[in-house]
Amino acid sequence: NKVSTDPLGDTTVTVESLRIELAPVVDDVSSPSGVSIIEDVPSAFTFDINQMLNDSSTGVFQGVESVTAVVFIMPAEGSISGPPGLLVDNGSGGLVLTDVSRLAEVYYTPPLHKDGQFSIEAEITVTDSVIGNGTVTDTDVQTRTSSLVFTVEADADAPVVATTDVTGNEDSDIALAGMNVQ
Repeated sequence: NKVSTDPLGDTTVTVESLRIELAPVVDDVSSPSGVSIIEDVPSAFTFDINQMLNDSSTGVFQGVESVTAVVFIMPAEGSISGPPGLLVDNGSGGLVLTDVSRLAEVYYTPPLHKDGQFSIEAEITVTDSVIGNGTVTDTDVQTRTSSLVFTVEADADAPVVATTDVTGNEDSDIALAGMNVQ
């Protein structure tokens, strides 16, 4: 409202409206807390992908972010696997997750007989939508990169002993050739 008063005391009230449009902007994504897994054992991705979003808006006329696509960059060590059709090779060194709601069905298998930290880069496509009067009025789509970190705990492997029978004479040295312990 605009109120004007002249020197004689006459007052005029003018009602004006101001239109404000919100333009959505995708925020950066955060890396989730690391996950501890056991050496040599495939482990499911237990990350909550929506907790990686830094925009927690959920109301009408606010930008609401959601994950719409994920591409895992093949790790230098270990492998990523999932049910048939859930991960598709994009031909550029990445695996496309075809249904982001099924992330828990994806497994990371660490490299054999190694422990320590291993990370997988993920390209996460986020859509930020402004919803007004029940319909999407504007969107912003951006791809962000995040690291998924796995801490692989050492697990002692059972020893493998290979032996061969040997024979020898009493009161003499007997060669123990052909024995191997791994």
